[in-house]
Amino acid sequence: MPLPIEHLDITAFRGLRHLKLEKLGRVNLLVGLNDSGKTSVLEAIALLSRPLDPVWWLRIAHQREPSQVPLRRLSRTERLRWLFPASAQPGV
Repeated sequence: MPLPIEHLDITAFRGLRHLKLEKLGRVNLLVGLNDSGKTSVLEAIALLSRPLDPVWWLRIAHQREPSQVPLRRLSRTERLRWLFPASAQPGV
């Protein structure tokens, strides 16, 4: 059984600029307003669970679409870029 995640540091993923979660336990509760990043945290953990599986990454990118452009119109590369928006990257 893999070790539980004790801390999580997410930078430039979807709408999350920088999020640091520490002292995580076996069970954790994410609470927040709509569009505050709860699902993005779960998606980041899902990607972390299969870091070398490009099909999994595309599946995660396809589950939600940007508000302005349906993902089915985006190429696979554009879908992956959408996960890591340039405007959220440090120094940009």
